[in-house]
Amino acid sequence: MQSHVTTAPEPNHVTDALQLLEEKNTEGLSQLLSEIHPVQLYNLINSVDENLQLELIKLISGLDQLAELIFQADDTMRERIVRMLDDARIAAVIRRQETDDAADIMQLLPRRKQIGILKKLSPETVKSLSALLSYDQDTAGGLMTPEFLSYPHSTPASQALSSIIEQLKSEEID
Repeated sequence: MQSHVTTAPEPNHVTDALQLLEEKNTEGLSQLLSEIHPVQLYNLINSVDENLQLELIKLISGLDQLAELIFQADDTMRERIVRMLDDARIAAVIRRQETDDAADIMQLLPRRKQIGILKKLSPETVKSLSALLSYDQDTAGGLMTPEFLSYPHSTPASQALSSIIEQLKSEEID
């Protein structure tokens, strides 16, 4: 006996979003956007014209989702998204990024806006970001990440691996 397993078709987020936009149903559209995986959200936003992109981006309420969208976006889209956000939202997104990714976001902004955002971050985050921002974006310093694990040379590999596994389990590292 042959079993026919069917899966539900992938929802057409573009059609649904455009329909909700046309209906001016911002609540429904905001709900739809909150349920879409950031990669699908990026594909959706990338598939519509620039004016609709801005409308969709404004309706993204989840900061984790917004941070992931910015991480997934190409440079052009990333810059477009970041330039339309206020300092508080950018600071919230930056808190959710790895330091090197946060520095990449900051480099998209004018110096005055960078200063406003840095004022909204913790002193340790500011210190890390400032160090990375002092390098040109395309140099080794601009590409590096200050976050890494280090063990003394004398640490046995098995002990280092056990430590890493424990930190992963306790969510001390990503």
